[in-house]
Amino acid sequence: MKKINKNILIHIGYNKAGSTYLQKFFFPNLPVNFNRLNKDYLFQLENIKDKKIFYNKLPTIFSNEFFVDSFEYKKIAKDLKKFFPHPKILIIIRNQFDFVASLYSYRVLRKAEYRSFNNFVKEKEHEGEFKNLEYEKIISYYIDLFGKNKVLVLALEDLKINSVLFKEKILNFIDLDNQNLLIQKQKKVNKTTKKNFYNKNYSFN
Repeated sequence: MKKINKNILIHIGYNKAGSTYLQKFFFPNLPVNFNRLNKDYLFQLENIKDKKIFYNKLPTIFSNEFFVDSFEYKKIAKDLKKFFPHPKILIIIRNQFDFVASLYSYRVLRKAEYRSFNNFVKEKEHEGEFKNLEYEKIISYYIDLFGKNKVLVLALEDLKINSVLFKEKILNFIDLDNQNLLIQKQKKVNKTTKKNFYNKNYSFN
């Protein structure tokens, strides 16, 4: 029987927190098996589970930045746990105010938003759409489910302040030798501010 590769990383979010950079410029340039997942992630995983990527020595990375944005984040976490009992979980967060401002600007630029910023925030809060920004609650849930040593939380602001250190932490987390892997030039994909404060002073170390 083939021995399945257990070095599996799942990047679960956040949206608007460097996901485009990671998915287009970082993960694909690593010596790994990289796969983006969509809303039909279980179907995707079932279809590829017998492919050779699960049985070679390279780490496997899956990415869907909306896994923690969903109201069903607990169900998604449990689904991932059933499919991969011991994966590593990567969560990238950002300052919540910057997140909301970026989301609003994105919608305005695509002519999908005509409300004022204040009205946008008030109505979205009333609808419960910013519940996913309660980082401590979601991170704690993943830690309880997968284990503290299996969850890595990084801040988008750290990518901008020291991109090499940011990438090193990811490479070390998936047991990749970071030598010669960090010579890629950082590509700015989304412009954000460098404010650096979070709810409840959650520790990411």
